[in-house]
Amino acid sequence: MKHYIFLSRSNPYQANGASANRTRGLLEGIIAQGGKIHFYILSPFFSRNEKLEYFNFQQNSPSGLKLIYLSSILFGNAYMERFYKYILSYFFEIIFAFMLKKVLSDFNGVVFTTPDYYLMKQLCKLKTKNPKLIIVCEISEYLDYYKSQDIPKWLLPQLIRTEKFFVNQFVNCLSGCVVMTKALYSFIEDLNLPNIKLLHLPMTVDLSRFENPQKPSLNFKKPYILFVGVMNNAKDGVDILIDSYYETNTKFHQYNLYLVGPWQYDTPGHLDKIKTLGLTGKVNWINEVQRDEIPPILKEASLLVLPRPDSKQAQGGFPTKLGEYLASGIPICATSVGEIPDYLTNNETVFFAEPGSVGSFAKAMDRALSNPELAKKVGMAGRNIAEIHFNKDIQSQKLHKFLQNL
Repeated sequence: MKHYIFLSRSNPYQANGASANRTRGLLEGIIAQGGKIHFYILSPFFSRNEKLEYFNFQQNSPSGLKLIYLSSILFGNAYMERFYKYILSYFFEIIFAFMLKKVLSDFNGVVFTTPDYYLMKQLCKLKTKNPKLIIVCEISEYLDYYKSQDIPKWLLPQLIRTEKFFVNQFVNCLSGCVVMTKALYSFIEDLNLPNIKLLHLPMTVDLSRFENPQKPSLNFKKPYILFVGVMNNAKDGVDILIDSYYETNTKFHQYNLYLVGPWQYDTPGHLDKIKTLGLTGKVNWINEVQRDEIPPILKEASLLVLPRPDSKQAQGGFPTKLGEYLASGIPICATSVGEIPDYLTNNETVFFAEPGSVGSFAKAMDRALSNPELAKKVGMAGRNIAEIHFNKDIQSQKLHKFLQNL
C-alpha cells in the first residue's frame, strides 16, 4: 500500500471551516481503505490549546495517519502570532525548506499539496533534484479571480505571484491535478500538459456529523435564518444578504439572522449596514465557532442562506459550505452561480435566486418561509443530493484510487 505525504500551512484537525472538514473527510476515507498518510504542517503552534490537542491527537489518531508539525515552538498569544507572521515567518521558511528537503529528497511516492506559493516553489526545487517525486495539487478555484474582483491592495501582489508561478512553472512539475469543478478541469486540460493526470473531485462532506448532533451550546434565538461562511461581499455576498433580510423583515419579523464567520475586511461595513438599517439585535455577527457547533446550529435553523455573487471565483469553485448546508437537511436559499445548478433544482432541492440581486434573493427567502411544508421537502431532497454526489466515503475512494494509479 502506498504511503502519501500531504503538505499544508494549517492543521485540518484544528481549523473550523468547511474546507478543513472536507480535508479531514478525505484523509479519514483514504486511511479507512488502508492508505498511510504523513501530514506535514508548515507552522508553529499559535495557542496552548492547539499544542495540547495535537499531542492528544497523536495518542488517539486513526491508524495510518500521522500529523507532523515542522515546528514545535509555541506563539501563544495574538501579539506573538503577529510577530511570527510579519517578522519571523521568513526565517522559519528557511528552516522548513531544509526539513522538506530532508523528507522528500529521496521520496519516490505521492506528495499532495495546494497552490501555496511557498510550497510550490519548494516542490519545484525538490522535483529538479528528485525526478521520482510524484506531485499532486488540489485546485478549488481559478487562481486569477483577482482580475475581476476588487481585491485589497495589500493582498493583490500575493495573489498575482501565486497565480503566475502556478501557470508558468508549477504545472510542469505536476504528475496529477485534483480539481473541484468541471470548469477547472477544462482549464487545466487546455494547458496541454501531456504528463499530467486529472481528477474531478467535487465538494465533499462527512454526512455522519449531521445525523445525531448534540444540542448546541450557542444560545441562538429561534426561529432563525443562518449564514455560515466567509464574511466577504465579493465571494459570499454578505452585503446582499443583509439587504435581502431587511426587505423580508416586515413580513417575517419573528426570524433573526445570524452571520457566522471570522472577521474579514468587509466586516466593518456589515456592522455599519446593520446599524444604519435599524437591524441591531435582529442581525447578529457571531464570529467563528468551533467545528462541533456547526452541525447543531445548522440543524436548528429554519433556513440556510448563501447569496454568492456571480464572479470568476464562483464560476471556477464550488462552495464547500454548501455541502454542510445540504447535509443538515434544512432548506437552503442560494444563488444559481457556477456549477451549483448542475446538482440542484429550483423549488425541488433548493430555493434559487439570481446572483447579485437583493430583490431576487428576498423573494427566494419569501418562498421558503411562506411554505414550511414545501421547504421541509426541499431540505430533505437536498440532503439526498449530498448523499449521492458529495459523500466523503465515495469521494475519498475516488481520490485514493487516483493517487494509487499515478
